[in-house]
Amino acid sequence: MAIRAALGSGRGRLLRQLLTENLLLSSAAALFGVALAVGAVHWFRSYNPIELPPATVVQLDGRILTFTILLSIVNIILFGLAPAWKLSRSDLNSALKASGRTLSQDAGSQRFGSFLIVAEVALTLVLLACAGLLIQSVERFASAPVGFQRDGLISARIQLPQGPYGKPETRLRYYDDLLGQLRGATGIAGEALSTVLPLNGTGPVAVLAVKGQPEPDAGKVLDVGTQTVSPEYFRVMAIPLKRGRSFEDRDGMDNETVAVINEALADRYFPKEDPIGRYVRQFEGPATKARGCASSEWWRAKGAPPSRVR
Repeated sequence: MAIRAALGSGRGRLLRQLLTENLLLSSAAALFGVALAVGAVHWFRSYNPIELPPATVVQLDGRILTFTILLSIVNIILFGLAPAWKLSRSDLNSALKASGRTLSQDAGSQRFGSFLIVAEVALTLVLLACAGLLIQSVERFASAPVGFQRDGLISARIQLPQGPYGKPETRLRYYDDLLGQLRGATGIAGEALSTVLPLNGTGPVAVLAVKGQPEPDAGKVLDVGTQTVSPEYFRVMAIPLKRGRSFEDRDGMDNETVAVINEALADRYFPKEDPIGRYVRQFEGPATKARGCASSEWWRAKGAPPSRVR
């Protein structure tokens, strides 16, 4: 910089050069970070390595992107103006003489340079430690037991048109025929249907009301996700049944509605009781309506008899 100033470059020209260099570096770093974040979010949505709570969406936060842009601007201004400010306060002749004697720099420059190196190494070690802990946590989540057997499973999504399959009886008849055809196919050890696949969230979220217990409060958080499955679902998925019984063919629309619950629901709603044989239903109070969980399936089930836990 001292040589360029000696050749006639003014302070404004040197300042523009420094700002341009820092603009390119900071913009490239910001774009690379955003692209890395977009790729990570896309990978997380595609593979879903961690089971998240219902209605949780993994996406980029606009506030984080805004902070990244502001941080890039601060870097451009700070690290562009600081060298120019230092150069404007230094003597040109002394700077030219010192540039030829790299081993005899002034003590202030040496201390400042050493401080920057130590700070950079310290921050790098902190970032590496945090990144290592984050990667280790993700690996633990990904390798944690999911509660079912994933090997050998093949899934397919079925979307029936509302016209010819608008009635529930018509849809159930189609699914029964589909399961019958799959049972006769070679190479298939088991077949089952489900409204939601594991690790992909849950179905309609609601508040649960238990017969014999007080009605839920109006402000109770929606904490129960529903899922409709065929009788062979637990056997095909190799999901262990710890108590009670699984679904059977006789558990149809004409008979008593039954439900299978998990340990989390049993611990929350039946902490010191036996849930087998208890009646539960989706709560239809103001808490459900106010929180906007009134899906079409919910309204069709409105007024239906409660389900018995089996």
